[in-house]
Amino acid sequence: MGVGTREVFREAAEALRRAGVESPLLEARALIEYVLDAKQYLWPRTIDEDAASRVRELVGRRVTREPLQHILGTQWFMGLELAAGPAVMCVRPETEVMTQWAIEWLSPRNTARVLDLCTGSGAIALAIADRVPAARVTAVELSTEACRLARANASALSLPVTVIEADATVLNPRWLATFDLVISNPPYVPPRELPPEVAYDPAMALWGGGRDGLDIPSRIMAVAARYLIPGGALVVEHDDTQGASMRALAVDAGLINARTFSDLAGRDRFVVSYAPATMES
Repeated sequence: MGVGTREVFREAAEALRRAGVESPLLEARALIEYVLDAKQYLWPRTIDEDAASRVRELVGRRVTREPLQHILGTQWFMGLELAAGPAVMCVRPETEVMTQWAIEWLSPRNTARVLDLCTGSGAIALAIADRVPAARVTAVELSTEACRLARANASALSLPVTVIEADATVLNPRWLATFDLVISNPPYVPPRELPPEVAYDPAMALWGGGRDGLDIPSRIMAVAARYLIPGGALVVEHDDTQGASMRALAVDAGLINARTFSDLAGRDRFVVSYAPATMES
């Protein structure tokens, strides 16, 4: 016998609600759509027991606050569907605001060279390549598994992003004074308790090191500043407690006109600074 699809949906949504999931109805729908491989308006009146059990299994994983992106194996970023998984951090809406700033800055420029440091799934690099086709985009990532996923995402989307496995904190002499824009969403989280979903992200993508979480960001900014052509821009995401410190790090790196930008919630979220018109390598 089959099980009523609406009953399965209500059961899933209620379980997610009790677990404190922020959007239980939306997520219950997403999980059932995933199992049935059909949008809600195409759902049958009943589903078989195997499908109902599969939905309950996935709901059980989400109840433990495993990210929905990990369960579904996909995540969306600026209109792009990307493969997701435990090897990479789940990209968040705050990062879209920073990426949109970069896209708008790049759009009037022809054949700009862009470097994305700590690319993870490749989300930022791929969004820039998608929205600014004239840009030549290179992405750097330390994790072998994340590099593999970023390359798979680039291939699936047919976007010409070069993914390089390397340590973003180590200077590459070949890139001195090469890039119009360097952008990074580095590990920056200071020591503190994290929301349940965030705790599933790989540790190397989260913790910035030191009391303030700025050990890795400071090293990346010092290196990235040397990759910029005169007048080039450096854009770096940070924690909402780090705005003033990040502006100071930009100055320490020899950059000018450092400015903090806010996310959609009005919290300090990323810093933009520029290479002087003449800059020593």
